[in-house]
Amino acid sequence: MHAMPYLRRNLKRLRSLQHLTQQEIAEKADMDYNYYQKIESGRWGGLRLSTVDTLADALGVEVWELFVPRSLEGTVQNTEQQLHKKDQVDVC
Repeated sequence: MHAMPYLRRNLKRLRSLQHLTQQEIAEKADMDYNYYQKIESGRWGGLRLSTVDTLADALGVEVWELFVPRSLEGTVQNTEQQLHKKDQVDVC
């Protein structure tokens, strides 16, 4: 089983949940937009764990949450709810 499809799907989903564009998450992660775009689209194969860690930090999640398969989405949905609550608290 390959982890990259899970990573790509979760990057896009968590980014969208936070209403961030690819450009915005790239800036938040302090990386080049084109590099992030290649990661999310699966056109970059040489991904380092340190990059995954940086992306997790930028999204406010743990690294393992970027690799959760669809069968464990309940766990990820709890994370999404926590992110949504955090956004509501930050706005107030």
